[in-house]
Amino acid sequence: MHNLNNHLSPRGVKLSIALISLLVISVLNVSGQVSNEPVVTPVTPQEMYANELEILGDEIALSFRFLRETVGVRGEAMGGAFAAIADDGSAINANNAGIAQIRQPHLLAFNPMNFHLNRTSFLGYVHPVGDISSLGSSVTLIRTPKYGEESTLVTLTYSWALETETDAYLGVGVKGFSRQSDAFDTNGVAFDFGLLVKLIDGNLSFGIAVQNVGPKMKLKLNDMQKLLERAGLESGQLPVFLAIPSKIDLPYNVKFGTAYKTQSRNFPLLLTGELDIPSIGFMRLSLGGEVWLLNIFAIRFGYNSQSDRQPGFTAGLGVRIDRLQFGLGRRSRRLLNAKIKGLQLGYSYLINEGVQNRHRVYLSMDF
Repeated sequence: MHNLNNHLSPRGVKLSIALISLLVISVLNVSGQVSNEPVVTPVTPQEMYANELEILGDEIALSFRFLRETVGVRGEAMGGAFAAIADDGSAINANNAGIAQIRQPHLLAFNPMNFHLNRTSFLGYVHPVGDISSLGSSVTLIRTPKYGEESTLVTLTYSWALETETDAYLGVGVKGFSRQSDAFDTNGVAFDFGLLVKLIDGNLSFGIAVQNVGPKMKLKLNDMQKLLERAGLESGQLPVFLAIPSKIDLPYNVKFGTAYKTQSRNFPLLLTGELDIPSIGFMRLSLGGEVWLLNIFAIRFGYNSQSDRQPGFTAGLGVRIDRLQFGLGRRSRRLLNAKIKGLQLGYSYLINEGVQNRHRVYLSMDF
């Protein structure tokens, strides 16, 4: 009992409190110093410029928008929403499953009207094989001689599609492409896969297209300074030792589309929409429509969000001639009508100040 009283004496209590306070203050000071000191993590020069290298890679991939934007003049006039329609030669690139809808030899060609600016030329041919499948082939040439970076892009595509017993169409295609420009050259091979489903007697349709799936593209650098200018980077930001890879990933994309058409005899109306989701860049929403007057004249309209560029409205006209009649004599007319069963002429206009290639015309015919 005597020892306990000694421990609880006023002097002992004060001394204990002082020691505890000193210990707490010391711990707080140490922890404060540790938390306030910055943590320094060693960073190599290669890691410092990895972001710039990624920006360059994305810029190169974005230059391959053309691999997913060739929807034809008719589809372009409807805002680019064509994956759920895909009923002419441009389906080879838009949604290759749609070429199985074409049951007679079909030829489609289109060109820009303003040749001094961006040039996009297309030639496609679809040929039925048996009763339920079709083969298609197309070549696309794009040149930009006087606007921005000079470049030449060529794509050669082969597609095959099959119609199933459930009003569904399946397609597969392979394409080879090459891009040559002042800044860099690339080439490679890609695969496309398509699905088109029709419901309600074919009035309602859904389309899915998975495009540009394949191995990495080969890359050859021609002018580093021009490539930096494209990406908005300064030459001083990149070290000399930073090497551009010889191969880069192929920018794939997935399209989801739907379309509905009325059965009006004199004024059939077609409405369509599409969502395009790319691996690099922004999603794009396309909306459009087409109305036929007396089954001869077509008026087309659309909107394209073009999130990675500028949004814009589109419009177009079309005319359909089922039979050609020329004053060449009865025998000549019969021969011509026997070979050419249908002819369509069309025009599209992009209402967008940011697009240089506004006017395009097309010609399609069935044999």
